Amino acid sequence: MVDLFRAPDSTEADTIAETLRDLSIARTITTVRSEDDLPDAASFSVDDLPVLIDDGDVLTAPDAIARRLDDLEALMADWYRFQSDTCELDAEGNVC
Repeated sequence: MVDLFRAPDSTEADTIAETLRDLSIARTITTVRSEDDLPDAASFSVDDLPVLIDDGDVLTAPDAIARRLDDLEALMADWYRFQSDTCELDAEGNVC
């Protein structure tokens, strides 16, 4: 499960949320309008938004979030490739 905490009018968070939706992975997206909207044990503040939490990692830096999204895209590409009911053939017609 991936959690995104975002500000209401953030184009950066819009892009992150769209990517998460496109990946079709389990996620929660929480719009944070004030500190009161944050979880009680949050290790971040509204000044850190957007915040992506994945596998216990709290990511606030834009480059770290982008890297994690790239990793998730690769994971899901492999998932779809190897979890399908189809047979893939290489250029010579051999099963891959």
